[in-house]
Amino acid sequence: ADARSRELTLIGQGDRLLAETRALSEKLTVAIDQLGIVAKLEIGDAISDVLSVQQRSTRTLLLAVALSLLTSILIVWRYVGGNIVGRLTQLSSATLAIAAGRLDTEVAVEGSDEISAMARAIEILRRNTLERDEFETANRYKSRFLASASHDLRQPISALTLFVAQLHNESEPEERSRLITRIDTAVSAMNKLFQALLDMSKIDAGALEPNFGKFPIAPLLSRMESTFAQIAGNKGVRLRAVPSSVWVNSDTILLERILLNLVSNAVRNTTHGGIVIGCRRRGEKLRVDVCDSGPGIAPEHLQSIFQEHVQLEPTIPGAHDGLGLGLAIVDRLSRLLDHKIEIASSVGKGSRFSIFVPIAAAEAGSMTAAAIGTKM
Repeated sequence: ADARSRELTLIGQGDRLLAETRALSEKLTVAIDQLGIVAKLEIGDAISDVLSVQQRSTRTLLLAVALSLLTSILIVWRYVGGNIVGRLTQLSSATLAIAAGRLDTEVAVEGSDEISAMARAIEILRRNTLERDEFETANRYKSRFLASASHDLRQPISALTLFVAQLHNESEPEERSRLITRIDTAVSAMNKLFQALLDMSKIDAGALEPNFGKFPIAPLLSRMESTFAQIAGNKGVRLRAVPSSVWVNSDTILLERILLNLVSNAVRNTTHGGIVIGCRRRGEKLRVDVCDSGPGIAPEHLQSIFQEHVQLEPTIPGAHDGLGLGLAIVDRLSRLLDHKIEIASSVGKGSRFSIFVPIAAAEAGSMTAAAIGTKM
């Protein structure tokens, strides 16, 4: 009976434990189901996140690839367009300029590739052509110089020979004096011609180098007046220079040579009225004028007067006393100094020859105009 009682007790306990186990099993099942549902939801969210990240990564990768391609295209375009094409364009422009005769166009030679080799070849060709042209120009200048000298010296030498022969056979003192005066005149003409021809040859050969500097224009104008006033007065022509306080930047000696030729030309071709040498400001330039009341120049002759040995038909006696080189020297010296020459003329009324000289600031403490005029 005790055993049975214990058995029943154990069975009751077992039933109770089974009931508890069933309840726990049911709770465990519910918990597992809930855990599965939660896990399933979390896995779905994770998969969604992964897919979203993958999509973002794909877009980022595609964007990076597109940017890389664009950058590569820009680099290639920059190199090809900005370097190769640009260099070829410059080389083509320089070649066309050289072919058109502009031999001062330099060809840029950089690098060691094929384009640089082409540029070097064209630059060598340009320099060789330039040297050849300079050589031909020098020969042409030499030939022209010799032709001019032989042509222009023939008359004074012939006259000098004739006068010397007459002097040997002349015994009258008065006639000998007259012949000596003519000989002096012929020798003076020869000296002037030699000087003019030598000036022309130096300019054409590039032997003259301007020496630019600042100086007042007043002493130069004063020297023109003192040099030619008496000569003009002997012809009944008034000559005066208008004072100016302006300083200019030029070569003093070459600018004086220009004005000497211009004033000498005006004095030679003016028989009445007057000659005025003055200045006018024109922006950053000073226009130095030589105005005369001579016969004037017809419009069709305004350019030809700057050529060698060109003299217009004389309208006054003695108009051909010059050598025909003065204005040619003026033209070459003005181009050497880069000073513009301007002409205004009216037939029967007179002419104005002007040269434009850069204006310079007066230097404090420099020599006075009178001192400079005395020195020069």
